[in-house]
Amino acid sequence: MGLRAQLLFCFIAFILMCRAVSAAETPPMELLRAAPEVITVADCRLILKAELWRDFMPISPPDGKPLIASLVLQTIGKACLPPGVQVEAVWVVNDKAVWSPSPMEVHKGDDSTQMEIVVRNGPKWGPGIKVDVVVRVRDAQGQAYLLKAPRQEIQRTD
Repeated sequence: MGLRAQLLFCFIAFILMCRAVSAAETPPMELLRAAPEVITVADCRLILKAELWRDFMPISPPDGKPLIASLVLQTIGKACLPPGVQVEAVWVVNDKAVWSPSPMEVHKGDDSTQMEIVVRNGPKWGPGIKVDVVVRVRDAQGQAYLLKAPRQEIQRTD
């Protein structure tokens, strides 16, 4: 990320923190688009992986079922997720449209290097289009971070 983009991201993040944004409020589009693809929380580097799909199986409606997203917050390397790390919000960005799903299913398995988040009943976008997925991660001290998985293709299951 270039210096200009980093400065813009920091400025927008500062403004956002000053406004005391609630977990349910969608950040400005500029902030979602400027979210980094790697963050560092308590000396652990974290990335977001995403799989999105719509079901068109024969038992589905003719125009398919709503969007589902399975996300994985994962450490780079073998480090464990920092204690107290939570994903508190998800946004899926399709051009100028934003889906802010609620509720989220959060699964922390035996593998302490990752956490899975599943969101359901999304819009009937795609399949075959690419979207950005952004999450808000909060650490044990209450610090919020945005993290993005860009250009994720919405798949089709038949």
